[in-house]
Amino acid sequence: RQQADATAEHQRRLEEKWAQKEAARLAGVAERGAKAGKHVEEVKAKVGDVQRQQADTSAERQRRLEETLARKEAARLAGVADRGAKAGKHVEEVKAKVSDVQRQQADATAEHQRRLEETLAQKEAARLAGVAERGAKAGKHFEEVRAKVGDVQRQQADAT
Repeated sequence: RQQADATAEHQRRLEEKWAQKEAARLAGVAERGAKAGKHVEEVKAKVGDVQRQQADTSAERQRRLEETLARKEAARLAGVADRGAKAGKHVEEVKAKVSDVQRQQADATAEHQRRLEETLAQKEAARLAGVAERGAKAGKHFEEVRAKVGDVQRQQADAT
C-alpha cells in the first residue's frame, strides 16, 4: 500500500510537472504568437508606410514629368509660332520682291517695246525717204529721157 501510495504520489508529481511544463510551453507558444502577431502588425504598418512613400514619390515624379512636358510643349508652341511668324514675314518679303521684279520686267518690256517701235519708225522714215529719193531720181531720169527722146524725135523729124 505504501508503495502504491508512493507510486501514485510519484505519478501525481509527474503529471503536475508535465502540466507545469505544458502550461509553460503553451505560455511560450502564446507569447511567441503574440510577438508574431505584433511583428505582423509592425510589418503591415511599415509596408503601408513604404507604399505611401512610393505613392507620394510616384505622384511627385508624375507631377514633375507633367510640368516638364507642359514647359516643353509651351516652348515647342512658341517655336512653332516664331517660325510661323518668320515664314509669314518671309512670304511677304518674297511677294514684295516678286512684285518689284514683275514691275521692273514690265517697265523693261515697255521700254524695249518703245525702243523697237522708235527704231521701226526711224527705219520706216528712212525707207520712205529712200523711196521718195528714188522716186525723185526716177522722175528726173524720166524727164531727162523724155527730153532726149523729144530731141531725137525732132532730129529725126528735121532729117526727114
